[in-house]
Amino acid sequence: MCSDSELEEMVETARHWWSDLRSDCEPKWLVLIGETGTGKTHIAKKLTRWARLLCKLHDQGGTTL
Repeated sequence: MCSDSELEEMVETARHWWSDLRSDCEPKWLVLIGETGTGKTHIAKKLTRWARLLCKLHDQGGTTL
């Protein structure tokens, strides 16, 4: 398992990646690595849901998140 500091770092990195994506910054790769049970899939699923919502809002001419 990962320590709390590793999990916090993973969440913070994902947050920065998402913020850059929302700000129309040049795309960056986000690679989630770690042992089983560290939350990689959970974070990836959440980011996927947010990205789909962002695309849907953009396609409808709505305000982005």
